[in-house]
Amino acid sequence: MKAPKFSYTRANSVDQVLTLLSEHGEDARILAGGQSLMPTLNMRLSQPEILIDINRLDALKGISVKDGVVRIGALARHVEVAESDIIAEHLPLIAEAMPTWPMSPYVIAAPSAAASRWPIRRRKCRPAPWR
Repeated sequence: MKAPKFSYTRANSVDQVLTLLSEHGEDARILAGGQSLMPTLNMRLSQPEILIDINRLDALKGISVKDGVVRIGALARHVEVAESDIIAEHLPLIAEAMPTWPMSPYVIAAPSAAASRWPIRRRKCRPAPWR
């Protein structure tokens, strides 16, 4: 099958994305990596009125630490999280879990889910009981 007809917009700002989502509601879909969206479009399980491409929004990229909070942008790719010194230092459990995620060429370029903000807590973590 082929994807249904839809409008495509490459967003220039987060504000534009929010405006479009507000205007179109359930008829809008966000395009970030596309690994899950594209198959649903092709099988016509998803039939959006508009696709909003957020891939070029620098405000949603990267990994940083500020005021004791680790920020993982919505467009931070899996490979960025897996190789990040910030993640390894401040969020060791995530760093430890990253190698268990599949690392096909598609997943390496995929966003790591949604934007995340993780407070840094200075306490010792106990190993899981099954280890």
